[in-house]
Amino acid sequence: MKRNAASIRKSAVNTLQYVLDNGSINSADRIYIEGVIKELQSVQPLKLICRQCGKPFERLRNQLMPGQTTDHVFCCKSCSSLYRVRKGKTMYDFVCEFCGKSFTLPYRKYGEHIFCTRECHYDFLRNKGPRT
Repeated sequence: MKRNAASIRKSAVNTLQYVLDNGSINSADRIYIEGVIKELQSVQPLKLICRQCGKPFERLRNQLMPGQTTDHVFCCKSCSSLYRVRKGKTMYDFVCEFCGKSFTLPYRKYGEHIFCTRECHYDFLRNKGPRT
């Protein structure tokens, strides 16, 4: 389940508030946590539009790469890859070691194992091998 920035922020505030209410913490830590809560509550997500599909989405400024502008931001990895293909960037073909699905990435991937999704990676780690 994908969570938006607002729900993540609210969850963090609730967790910190729980620590304040139920934890035995010193006054310096209490002041720090109260400051963090105040900052989290004041952060507003950036409203962006995907360069590939045009879908509106939200990101917090700290989710952008350092120095990244908001004019080349995509809602998901597949939109980013499609945009690179459309612009003539080199794409590399791979086959998932777990499910056997073909997929492309905008970069070479080196390593012992290559997977199409995190779910395949996690399933591979749980099963200790490819799907048979």
